[in-house]
Amino acid sequence: MESNQISRIVNKMNQNGYAIGKNMINTEILATIAERIDGYYEKDHARFGRDFLMEINELEQVRNVIEYDDIFVKLLEEHMEMDAVLEALLHEHHIIHNYNLIRLFPDVKTNMLGHQWHRDVYYFGPGIRTAVNIMIPLQKTTIANGATELIPKSHLHKDLPDADYIEKNKIAAELEPGDVLFCDAATFHAAGKNTTDKPRTIIVLKHTLSFFTQQYDICRALPDIEKYSDHIKGRLGYFVRVAENMEQFRVIPENRRYKWPIRY
Repeated sequence: MESNQISRIVNKMNQNGYAIGKNMINTEILATIAERIDGYYEKDHARFGRDFLMEINELEQVRNVIEYDDIFVKLLEEHMEMDAVLEALLHEHHIIHNYNLIRLFPDVKTNMLGHQWHRDVYYFGPGIRTAVNIMIPLQKTTIANGATELIPKSHLHKDLPDADYIEKNKIAAELEPGDVLFCDAATFHAAGKNTTDKPRTIIVLKHTLSFFTQQYDICRALPDIEKYSDHIKGRLGYFVRVAENMEQFRVIPENRRYKWPIRY
């Protein structure tokens, strides 16, 4: 990706709190993931129980999806231009905070937070960016099937605007497969309503500055993490793991779990 394209995305993010990168993802890998989607949800429902996931408002999500398929690591490896944008938006040593699937079913809806106006990080003040969400659709997303809605410029303000302002200013991020929606995690957003007869699924990653605690311990969930490159391990949080005790911390610095300064 050329530097002027990265600058365009960064400028739009700074101004509006979101930006769309067109045709950034190979649609073949997305088509393969789309073919396997039902299997990921079946595994997740078998693992935790559909009724329990309904009870805790998690039915729509498969969390830490890289546990189920290495193709999600391949998605990172093969799209370094997306990584370059995230470096420009955050820092060269940003990490993945979570890596999930979110599916809007046409006939089932829980009280998942994503259905409400929310932001995915605390507000620290205008111009302070600590986290970025990226959303990658597996099919065309439209207003009809629940395209993500956003309130432009809300990342610059502490509080959620009133209902009249939201209704007048909200936008729906309609996307094609291959597009990437970059969203400042402080921008208020919500899932739209799926009024079609088919589910709508997106891949959602949140990237943060490296000293933020992950939503779950990604590295511990991947017993074969050593096979990945240092760059991918870095993105998965491998070099900022927390020592479990002082014996684990007081070792030769290059052998520590939390490496500072980070070198990869």
